[in-house]
Parts: sequence; structure tokens; C-alpha cells
Amino acid sequence: RIASTQLRAATAALTNAVFLRENAVASIDAAKEVEALDVQTKILGVSQHHDAITSSQRRHVHRDYIKSLSIGQASVDASICRVVGAAISGNASAPTLVTCPYLNESTCPASTSGEEWTVVVLQNPTAQPMIGVAVRVPVSGKASVTDGDHRAVVAQTLPPWPQSPFVHNETMHPPSPVVTFRAEVPALGTSTYFLLQSKGVPAPQAAEEPLYPARAAAAAV
Repeated sequence: RIASTQLRAATAALTNAVFLRENAVASIDAAKEVEALDVQTKILGVSQHHDAITSSQRRHVHRDYIKSLSIGQASVDASICRVVGAAISGNASAPTLVTCPYLNESTCPASTSGEEWTVVVLQNPTAQPMIGVAVRVPVSGKASVTDGDHRAVVAQTLPPWPQSPFVHNETMHPPSPVVTFRAEVPALGTSTYFLLQSKGVPAPQAAEEPLYPARAAAAAV
């Protein structure tokens, strides 16, 4: 499901940049990007087999599905980085963008590398504007956030989630602190935010006043 969603987002970004914009981005090679996205399209088609859906296949077939989806996802990531980078720069030299595939593990090498500044580009593949979307970005220390116009954005740096002793997965990355803020992204467009990480200032180890307090729920026993 996640792979399908990201493929649709990449397709929407390409369609918007090449066909829907008033001034199409000439630096985008549409044929090359369509070919790159077709890699994942074909792999997702194979993955609709009943054995892949129910996970009733043999172990070696299961691993082959995982490998194929990984190859397709890498192709989608590379395409969307090229397209979005070209779209935000117009026909000028496009910046080099990278994706963060391990956000569900609260880690991202691009934002936790120790660099002082990190540029975050958010893409909205839908036809409706996204307002007040909660964004969580892993960081290496306490961070502040500004928007594309260099205006301060209310943000909070939260400590990393504790690692569960019940999860034994050697492929998991150690969780990082995260900075969380609310963002606005126009329909079929992008928004840019800047993260300034304070060197030498560690992230909090205990939870601060929550920026988005959870709703209290009472359960009857």
C-alpha cells in the first residue's frame, strides 16, 4: 500500500511538472521518468498475485518479491527527487534531493548527519491544499524551523522513542530525536522549510510540554 501511494505521488509530481503547469519544466526528461516509474508499476502488478497478497508463497519467492519491490522503490525515489528538484528550481540547475525511507523508524541520514542546516521539501500530490499537516523530521539535536519566507515556525524537539525489548530486528536503525511542526502545502505543489540544528545542544531526554496534546481516553474494565 505504501509503495502504491508513493508511486501515485511520483506520477502526480511528474504530471504536474510536465503537463499541468503553465510553464512546463523543460529540464525534465518525461520519457526517462515514465520509464523509471514503469519499473515499480510492473513490479506492483506482479505483487498482486494471490501468493503475494496472502504471503503463502515459498520463502525464496517471498524474498524475491521483497527484492523486486525494493528495486522499484529505489527507481521511484530517484525519479521523484529529480522531478521535484527540477520543479522547485524552474529551468535552472536543479538541487540534489534525497528521500528518507526510514521515517517510520524515526531516522533519516540526510537530517541527522550533523549538518547545521537541513532543507525539507514537502510535496502535495493531491488537488486539495494541505493545511496544518503535522510533520516529524528526525534530527541530531535541538532544532528550530523557518518556512520558505524565512519566518519562524512553531516547532518542538522531542526525545527519541524508547527501543522496545520485544522487537528483535537487526535491520532497524536506532531512533533519533524528532522536530515536529505544522506545515502548509498547496495543491499539486511543494513547500520548503529550513531546519537549523543547534550544534552542541542535545535534544531533550524527557518529554516537554506537548505541542499536539493527545486526547484523553478512558477505558472501562
